[in-house]
Amino acid sequence: MLAVLAGLCFALCLPSGSRMRDRLTGPLQTCVAVVAILDFTLVFPWQAQAFALPLVDDTVRGIDLALGFDHVAWMRWLDANPGIRAVLDVSYRCMIPQMVVVIGLYAASGRYRALDRYLAAFAIAIFLTSILSIAAPTRGIVAFLDPAWRGTPSWPHGATDVAAYDALRSGALRDLSGRPELGIISFPSFHAASAVLSAWSFWVFPSLRLPAIVLDGIMSIATVGCGGHYVMDVAAGHLVAGLAILLAVRGSDLGYRLLDRLAGSPALLYRPTDPSARVATAERATR
Repeated sequence: MLAVLAGLCFALCLPSGSRMRDRLTGPLQTCVAVVAILDFTLVFPWQAQAFALPLVDDTVRGIDLALGFDHVAWMRWLDANPGIRAVLDVSYRCMIPQMVVVIGLYAASGRYRALDRYLAAFAIAIFLTSILSIAAPTRGIVAFLDPAWRGTPSWPHGATDVAAYDALRSGALRDLSGRPELGIISFPSFHAASAVLSAWSFWVFPSLRLPAIVLDGIMSIATVGCGGHYVMDVAAGHLVAGLAILLAVRGSDLGYRLLDRLAGSPALLYRPTDPSARVATAERATR
């Protein structure tokens, strides 16, 4: 983080309008925003568990059971099919790499407007999942699994540390120094939300649509096993992502319209430098 901030300060010290400054400031500002967003989702939900609101595991797990989903049977099936388990494991770990690829592609192709929308949707989704995880806390499915299963290959390696979670809620754990090595959000699943955000962000590149849908569909499935989530966690994560996209798109449109008016260009409802942007006519702008 310090290295990124130092690079950004260096870029801002360059002469205004220089080509190097323009090329450096955008990507570095994006990196600062991403790091700040990730720090928020790692630290804030951990600290907020001290409120110890009533757990809703019984309700969420009851919905899974009503749908006929058996987590133990799922784990046994994964143990019997190591090839499929390996594919799910790799896809589950693709959340951050996909985010890096999206940012790189948008920046390289000059789609800064689309990048703004993606980062806004990403931040909104993290905020919503964090707030919901505090209002409706769950320990996750690992709290109901036999500890003897912990040594099996199908044990959810990305699941919440239940012991640390319970210690936070009871007040036994207050020092979080070096503690949030794993996310603590179970309901809703941010991995599931990120899968929808990634598939949406790749949609502007026609050749990447199908690969993104396949990869992110597999990642959503892997969330149940690798992440120790309930099925309802995944469904809720998808809904959160949909709402985040809607708010980001509407907010971005409104923000750019206000900026254009402040810049004295009311006829431009979208930035013309973005390849995906649309330029409205003066007649439409004055309606």
